[in-house]
Amino acid sequence: MPEWTLRSETASIPLARKLATDALPGLSSDSLDAIALVVSELATNCVRHAGTVFRLEVARQRTDLVWIDVTDNDAGQPVVGNPTPAQLHGRGLHIVAALARQWGVVPAALGVGKTVWCTVAV
Repeated sequence: MPEWTLRSETASIPLARKLATDALPGLSSDSLDAIALVVSELATNCVRHAGTVFRLEVARQRTDLVWIDVTDNDAGQPVVGNPTPAQLHGRGLHIVAALARQWGVVPAALGVGKTVWCTVAV
């Protein structure tokens, strides 16, 4: 499974998108767009909320499914926001949920941190 460790900085967000989509050749542009958006939202959450380095993993699980996970070292847990239409932030996990077949959060086995994972149909 391809994996990368990225810094907690804004430049890591487009880099994460590129790494993920480049690692999945042969997918349709619609599938790559969905994967890029999911990765972007998860990476943005790491940069904005966790503030730690984070690990991105992507893999084709079957011919019709891609696995994505992002792991950080922050003790905080993801929160599905409930933003008003006027608020600019707080929709990331809603976007992930809308594009993913499944998603979830796994706390770190040792120490602090968690992995947010999802599967995207392709």
